[in-house]
Amino acid sequence: MEPQGRHRYYRLASSKVAEVMEEMASLTTPVPARSLRESDQAKALRYARTCYEHLAGELGVSITNALLRKEYIKESDGKYQLTVLGEKWLIEFGVKIDGLNRLARSIPRHIDWTERHHHMGGPIAVGITRRLFELGWIARGAVKRSIIITDTGRIQIQREFNLEL
Repeated sequence: MEPQGRHRYYRLASSKVAEVMEEMASLTTPVPARSLRESDQAKALRYARTCYEHLAGELGVSITNALLRKEYIKESDGKYQLTVLGEKWLIEFGVKIDGLNRLARSIPRHIDWTERHHHMGGPIAVGITRRLFELGWIARGAVKRSIIITDTGRIQIQREFNLEL
């Protein structure tokens, strides 16, 4: 079990249990959106939003995975760890984080409630998010906590993080 705020996430004992659960889930019908507005709001929050001032949703998970692929961060003991390469990238990218050395390079992992995968949390993730705002690559969306990618941001995020948006 992994506590995350008011939620508790459990790991399954085996892939067989996962298969049975997926089969049972396929028998249910999804709860439909009651309005077009509700559907649009849910899509906006799922795609990109803030979570304690850092990125979450599909964009947050994608950027976290990109940083793992580039070996700027690595998984270690249920957290992410900033690598030497990652610290160099943060400086070059212009991320300002007070007391980076005192953080011992440890980055909390949050389970994303829409994507069901981890994304980065903590001061380093907040620093990256603030930098993306400063650069004008992301902006606040119309839905509370939602984030939109600007036209410039779409090009630059694809280049910087090697992502298909």
